[in-house]
Amino acid sequence: MTERKSRRSSVLPVPEVTSGYDELNLGRLALMSGQKTVPSDLHRWQKQALTPDGRPVIITCTVPVDQVVPHGLDNDFMVGLINLCFEAGLPDTPFSVSAYALLKASGFSDSAQYYRALEESMIRLNKASYTVEEGWYAHGSQQWTTQSFAQVNYLAYVRSRSGVQGTSLVTVQLAPPNHGKSAGGVYQATGSGFLPLAQSATGPRPLPTTGRAAF
Repeated sequence: MTERKSRRSSVLPVPEVTSGYDELNLGRLALMSGQKTVPSDLHRWQKQALTPDGRPVIITCTVPVDQVVPHGLDNDFMVGLINLCFEAGLPDTPFSVSAYALLKASGFSDSAQYYRALEESMIRLNKASYTVEEGWYAHGSQQWTTQSFAQVNYLAYVRSRSGVQGTSLVTVQLAPPNHGKSAGGVYQATGSGFLPLAQSATGPRPLPTTGRAAF
């Protein structure tokens, strides 16, 4: 994919918001391709997006040469992980779920096909590295923050010779931008919030978001 050469001015306008910490909604940034498949040599992309207040932000995704960028069902599995992370109380350490629970949280049926897809997706989400340049603004210090992260920054899972099964344990830790934990704390939904929250029987959880890019 051709990189964008245009860059924004070195002097950025101060966002017209009143308080707190201006958080990007990662769903709005569309970090994953919505296509079911992508070219086998698609190891990097870069694009420009706008924050709710109209500021340009540069997003870059890179993966190792033996992988392809996240796409397709990866978005559904990411939504499932975020929901389970909120249900676990936003732990600061890795948390574990069964592969079956992750399938259900992601909206998939209990089948060998989706267990294979789950394993492949977890690897892509762990291997893909994102950089969001100057995407977060702190009003007190009037400074912008650039963050680099993998959406799943720790991954361990158990599999048998036949692959991942329903009882297989999947242990992950999500990068702070995925669940709204950052330097200023946990941010709930506003027009410029990370992920809109809804109430469930087990506490707050993010509403599913389909932040998929058209590429």
